[in-house]
Amino acid sequence: MLIIKSTERTCRMRILFADDEVEVRQEIAKSLKKVGYEVIEVGDGIELLKQLAPQNPNKPDLIITDILIPKLDGHTVANVAKKQLKITTPIIALTAIPPNSIIDISEPFVDILHKPADPHDVLKIILTLTCPNCCNSILSVDYKQHHHFDCKKCHKKYVLQQQDGELVLTEKINLK
Repeated sequence: MLIIKSTERTCRMRILFADDEVEVRQEIAKSLKKVGYEVIEVGDGIELLKQLAPQNPNKPDLIITDILIPKLDGHTVANVAKKQLKITTPIIALTAIPPNSIIDISEPFVDILHKPADPHDVLKIILTLTCPNCCNSILSVDYKQHHHFDCKKCHKKYVLQQQDGELVLTEKINLK
């Protein structure tokens, strides 16, 4: 089993997680909380949309949604969030739909994970999308060195590497 650690956080990132499968939601939420994230769990698309309402003061820093959730599917919620509510929060899709069956739904999502999703894969994606220092959404990625990330807000640089069987996100320090 791969354990993910991150550098010490100076912010507490809020993740909104929507999935109607309670066991899946609880397993992934537990892993996220263990690493220090605040997780708001909902079981359907209407509850997800309520959490994104402009009058809600507890806006998420990241959204993870199952595509096939009841009442209002995750893809529709993501489109409403981006196009009508003008939300810029990154949204990750989680789905049981086979990869070859997904056509033209990637638009509102920064990434798509397929079920059964390993909580560690979810954590890896989150670590590559957010800065542990300032919680700025979307780090720029050096695609030549796939595991190097730069925060455009606080200008810190990070490297994601494996150490003693664990995936560790560490800050890169330039010595001059």
